[in-house]
Amino acid sequence: MLVIRMAGGLGNQMFIYAFYMAQKKRGKKCVLEISSFRDDKLRDYELPYVFGIADKTIEYSKQRHWVNGILSRLHIRRKYYDSPIGFKSNYFKIENGEFWGLWQDEKYFIELKDELLKVFTFVQPLSEKEEKWLNEVRKNNSVSVSVRRTDMLGRKTNPSLEFYHNAIEFIKKSISNPEFYFVSDDLEWCKETFGKEYHYVDGGTHNSFDMRFISNCKHNIIASSTFAWWGAWLNKNSAKIVICSSRMLLSNSGIIPDNWTILED
Repeated sequence: MLVIRMAGGLGNQMFIYAFYMAQKKRGKKCVLEISSFRDDKLRDYELPYVFGIADKTIEYSKQRHWVNGILSRLHIRRKYYDSPIGFKSNYFKIENGEFWGLWQDEKYFIELKDELLKVFTFVQPLSEKEEKWLNEVRKNNSVSVSVRRTDMLGRKTNPSLEFYHNAIEFIKKSISNPEFYFVSDDLEWCKETFGKEYHYVDGGTHNSFDMRFISNCKHNIIASSTFAWWGAWLNKNSAKIVICSSRMLLSNSGIIPDNWTILED
């Protein structure tokens, strides 16, 4: 039995779930363990509410984690941790143990892309304003620009302001009549910084709407976050351009898919 620990925000939960699906596809018996959310005041287990995912989960007690830690140190029941240097195929050869990590490399699950695009279908009803935003970007040459600030300021992975200006210029030279739509946890800063010629998406009734919005745009400029990453990955436009900062590689060298554009930052 493989026990796969679920943790983090929505984007990280999606990476972990994709890894879990890849293990199950190989015939492994797997279960998701969700105790990390018990004392987490900032995050909940969101996959059931956002995508209607109803896989069985378990929740270890603190005492069970303590016992498992001892068993791991005695090499009776192993814990396996993912690597910041990307994909490692040997994780698929393991039949028993606990998996702790985020598995942020699409090589773990790329063969399941069509299935994941179905699984990660947003189920929340849309407000009238949200419907209007989505209908608009489906009709034009829309480009989402995701900017994350509140918890990213000062982090080495956070893209620079220069990156965003360069990415916008790259898009302008690559496609005709682009329309840029900013999604952010600090829209006022974006308006003051980038000006009135762009659109600023507000009015989402659930925090997953920004990801849904990103996925409906034709092209994407993304922040160094797994939330924005999944928005771009779920974008079904076969001719999409996805631009990210080279700083994203500082967290995991395998996180950026081969067909995305990396701008030095």
